[in-house]
Formats: sequence, C-alpha cells, structure tokens
Amino acid sequence: MPDHLIENEGRVLRVNGQRFHAVWLADNAPSSQRTPALAAPLNDIRLLTANIVDDSVALTFAPDCTPLSFSLKWLKDHAYDTPKERSVGHMPAGSTPWGSTIKAAMPTAPFPALKAYEATQLSWLDAIRSYGLAKVTETAGPVHEIIDIFTPAECAVPSDENDCRAPELNLEIITCAKDEEECTVHLSDGFACAIRLKNEDPEGFAALAHHSASFVFADQTGRPFTARVPIVSLLPEGTIAAIRFAPQSAAPLTDVPFEQMEVYYRAYRHFSELVDSPEMQISVTLKEGEALVIENTRILRDTKDSHTAQRAFADKNSLLASLTALETIP
Repeated sequence: MPDHLIENEGRVLRVNGQRFHAVWLADNAPSSQRTPALAAPLNDIRLLTANIVDDSVALTFAPDCTPLSFSLKWLKDHAYDTPKERSVGHMPAGSTPWGSTIKAAMPTAPFPALKAYEATQLSWLDAIRSYGLAKVTETAGPVHEIIDIFTPAECAVPSDENDCRAPELNLEIITCAKDEEECTVHLSDGFACAIRLKNEDPEGFAALAHHSASFVFADQTGRPFTARVPIVSLLPEGTIAAIRFAPQSAAPLTDVPFEQMEVYYRAYRHFSELVDSPEMQISVTLKEGEALVIENTRILRDTKDSHTAQRAFADKNSLLASLTALETIP
C-alpha cells in the first residue's frame, strides 16, 4: 500500500500534494469518529497506516491504533499547506476594496425578492461579505423584517454555552428618520483607505495599527462610555479585522510613545484625508421604503448624516451563517 503517504516518522500525511500533521488530523476527526485523541502526549500521536479507499483516505493512529477516515474533498477544502497572504495589512478573504466607482454599481435587491428567492438572498448577502454594504428597496415594514432575512427570530439569541463568536452587533441598517422623505449618507471603505495608507506611508500605518487610540462618548441618557482600541485592528496573520475611526469621539492619546507621536498624527491626518477624499467616498440617498446595510467595523459613515437617518443593528455572524447555508445547498 502507499507508504509514501506517511512522512516524518508518522507525524505527517501527504495526499494530493498537501501535507497534514497527524495531530491536526486527530483533532479534526469527523464528529462520528471523534475520540479524545489529544489526550495522548503530542509526540505519541502519529500515523501507522494510510490508504486511499475510493474518495477517502483511511488512517490508523498510534498510540492505540485508532481508525479514522477523511474525505479527500474535505481535506482539499481544508488544506493549510498552501501559500497564504502574510503581509501586514491585507483584505480578509472574500473581501473586495472599493472607492467612489462603486456608486454606479451599488449592490441592491428589492425586499420582496429577498424574501421570496434564495438566489437573490445569496447574491445580496455575498455583496455584504465582499463590499461591506448592500442596499434594499421596496421595504414595507419595520427594519427587523430585513434582519429576519439572515437572522430568524428563533436564532437571534445564542443558546450554546460554548458559543465563541464575537458578540459585536457589527451590522448597521440605515433608513430615513421618521417624517423624512429621504436621507443621504456619506460612506467610505475603511479597509481600502487603510490599504492605501499602508502603501503610501508604511510607518504611519504601523503606528495606527500598533498603538491604541482612546475614545469617549455618551449614550442617549448621557452615560459616558470609553474605549481603547487601535484605529486599524489586525489579526495576528496581518489581516485587517476592523477600523475604528471616530474623530468626534477622540480622547487624548496616552498610549502612543513620545518618539512615535508625530508619526502617529501624520498617519491619523493622512487616513482622515483618505476617508473624506472624493475618490474614496460615495453618497447614497435613501428614500422612504429603502434601507442600507453596512458593516460598521469596516464602512465609515459621516456622523453629520445622523439627523436625517435612523439606525438599527444586527450580528454579522448570523449573516455569514445564512450565506454559508445558502452556498452549501445542493
């Protein structure tokens, strides 16, 4: 049988040109076959045999000859032995940066079609994943009916005590304020602006990503809230995770070292100019019966629009879960 599938003294499986660690395979066993493999010492987890059987690979593991089987397609879909974007400051997978030209091709769907057709839902939800925003027309009811498209009421409150999702309500649904016939919102893609800053001023980009800004703001009752977060938040792999840019709520900077303060302010001003620049900003007019959904940890909105617009919030994780379910329908 093909012993060449096993490498590095049983610690690695190579199949279809991709390598998988034995400990990774043990930890990702199909649920029907899952055993407490990781209870064994790390060095004891190794492959004893590996055989291709039809469209799967059959494995046995030391130390107790545990048998496991993996679909070759599943391994291909979950391969990690591939070159990945590791540069500091890059777009998340599936995201597309945009500038002012997106206004001519704004992702839009009529609400009746969103309710009736899965293909319309798939396209509209995919646009939010890709561009961070999409518009809805022909709405006839309250905003929660839009949220129900991707967060059914019975799923709105997580019941799993092991839920590890970020709890942020990071989708914003914008509509005209009551008694307003229309409103205009001014938007910029914060991710695209951050990438431009990185390309034009790498040192300044690093300053905004590596030092916390301070913010203070009050809710409708006047209660004060504070936050300390970088303007550009990065995952350890360098992926841009969030933009938090609110000059109107900025508090004195205390987390930037003296030697970096001028660099930080240079980048802060440059980023602000990019956000407001005509080539990076769009204006979207909403009329009665229309709504705009934006990812508010990516899309930056001019706060001067607030008096004519009203907002509701939802969970992006629910949107992505609904999108994934639609994408996997046979």
